[in-house]
Parts: sequence; C-alpha cells; structure tokens
Amino acid sequence: MDTPEGFVGESTATRGAAGREAARPHRPAPAVAPLGQPGVRQGAGEEPLIEVLCVDGCPSHEQFLPHLERLLLNLGIHNAVHVVEVADDAEAQRLHFLGSPTLRINGQDVDPTATDRHDYALQCRLYPHAGNAGAPPDDWIASALTTPVLGTGPAPSR
Repeated sequence: MDTPEGFVGESTATRGAAGREAARPHRPAPAVAPLGQPGVRQGAGEEPLIEVLCVDGCPSHEQFLPHLERLLLNLGIHNAVHVVEVADDAEAQRLHFLGSPTLRINGQDVDPTATDRHDYALQCRLYPHAGNAGAPPDDWIASALTTPVLGTGPAPSR
C-alpha cells in the first residue's frame, strides 16, 4: 500500500518479529498513548491519536486521506495520521473493522452509530448519514477531535 506523504503507514500483514513495514512520519510524533489504546483520555496539550483503517487499493481511503489532512490542518491539528491496512477477515473481526475507510480518534470510531454495529469484515464502507459517501462527514470528525474525554472504543488496532 502506498502511503501519502504526511501519514504513517503500517501493514498489519507485515507486523511481527520477522518484519515491520517502515513508517514514514511527515511530522514529529505527538505525545500520545501507544497505538491501539482505545478511549485514552488526552491531557492538556496532547494531540489525539488519529488512525485510518483501510484495505489495500480502497479508492475511498485514497481520496479520503488528502481531505483528512486538509481538515486537520484547518482545525489546527498537526500530528501524524496512522494508516493501518487490515489484511484479512480474521483481523477485521479482531479490530472491529466496519470497512474501508474507518477513522478512529483515540481508538474510537468517529461514526456515532458504530458501537451499535457488528458487521465486521474486509469490505468497503459507506456512510449513509453522509449520503452514502465513502468517508465520514467532516462534522463527525470535528466533533470527535474536539470531544475532551472519550469513552472506551472498539478493539485496539494493534
């Protein structure tokens, strides 16, 4: 998977002792909890952990990443976005992956209806509340980024 500049890429298929895909951070890493710590409460001055979970070759995620980068900059958020490629259905189940792309802030899906869903699979994701667009609406993203304390989220992505 090609990861655009400004994003940290990670392939779940290559994680492990034998081979980690090199991450390519565009910006200095923010002071946040390790990847996969859902619902981490951010302290004053800490930026949120932002993850985009996707499947390789997903056209929606490829279009969403540059849009997300612009939105984050407009909101004054300058930390890296962690792109996590979900490799197979077993991993989709483990990660509570609702489809590509999925955006999580501090381990929690930005979709307010995500906690009621259980259709985890290696699949494309449409957002009905956004007119069946292939990405979450900006107001969900902004809301998730400005919520001072997040509850527990879905399964960790690591």
